[in-house]
Amino acid sequence: MTIQQVETNIVSKVIKHYNEFDIAKVIISKYEFSEITSFSFQTFYYHNNKQITLNENAPIGEEINLLLKLLFEKKQQNNKGIITIYPDGRYESEFIWDQQAHIDFLLLDMATAFSFIYSESDIKITDLMIPEQEWEKAVITILFVNGHILPLQIEVTTEQGIKQFSVPVQNLSYQEAPYLIKSFEDIYQLANEGELKQHFAPGWNTVIIYQDRQDRFNFEEHVHFELRDLS
Repeated sequence: MTIQQVETNIVSKVIKHYNEFDIAKVIISKYEFSEITSFSFQTFYYHNNKQITLNENAPIGEEINLLLKLLFEKKQQNNKGIITIYPDGRYESEFIWDQQAHIDFLLLDMATAFSFIYSESDIKITDLMIPEQEWEKAVITILFVNGHILPLQIEVTTEQGIKQFSVPVQNLSYQEAPYLIKSFEDIYQLANEGELKQHFAPGWNTVIIYQDRQDRFNFEEHVHFELRDLS
């Protein structure tokens, strides 16, 4: 199947399902992180000078996703596509590399990864504690040596005092997940040497996560980056 055939199929599906519009647009995005590629799209149209946005679970969503995957496989250098569709079947397509969207996604994915540690460590701490010991706050220390992540050091404050645990990151999940190691080591590389290094202090090797059971996770508030002497 050619790119033109894929585009034509997208256009015909949009016209079939949304036949009252002046101009319709399909905005396609591709995200890549740690060997994982994902796609998303948004469809919206203008009618009587009003913009109407359709969610990704519209009737054509699953079918378009399959088409978009093929489309981006043939245009590896791009991460954004815009298809403008007219009611008579004419359309225009543009595929570009959106660097800012790429950086925004990497930062969001980084925040999501630390959010995972924040939420899963809550469960793990509760599992490790004696049942009658209540806890509210914890400090999670993540060390990187030569770019490799060490087991998490968790310090929990209870009414009885301080409890300390060491937990490999891949064991945070109920089902051991070795891919978590690579994900966090990719984060370290991106934020120290790669595309995100301008967003962080140079040379950090330690991440401190301050956990409060009463607080919803906030990346800027709960996650701190430090450079420590690990020799």
